[in-house]
Amino acid sequence: MAKKTDIALFLTSFDGGGAERIMLNLCQQFCERGLSVDLLIVNDSGPLRPLAPKGARLISFNCDKPSRA
Repeated sequence: MAKKTDIALFLTSFDGGGAERIMLNLCQQFCERGLSVDLLIVNDSGPLRPLAPKGARLISFNCDKPSRA
């Protein structure tokens, strides 16, 4: 049986902006509180990629634009 997703977060990339950092921090906190988190990302690249929490399920669309995701 698949694990129920409690929260899904959407990011365009792992670029080094403040918004991306905040979303990754939120993701980490949700995971630490026992929630199941899906991290939906348009392009799975950027310097913040190593900060993606291990407890979150990463779903990458591998697109160049958010509208194509």
